[in-house]
Amino acid sequence: MSAITPIGTALIRLSATQSISWTARDGSRHKLEIVTVSRCTTSCANLDRMSGVVQPGATA
Repeated sequence: MSAITPIGTALIRLSATQSISWTARDGSRHKLEIVTVSRCTTSCANLDRMSGVVQPGATA
């Protein structure tokens, strides 16, 4: 998920147990809850590439 999308931007600076809710274009409701937050180190880069996760400020 890109940090420049509306959802990605909303996720920035959320803490564990916080959540965001939104309505998709098709009218379906979604909720995303932050379970845990960890600081990414250089070892995260390889995991992110495998999972498809892009950290804010990183390039895919």
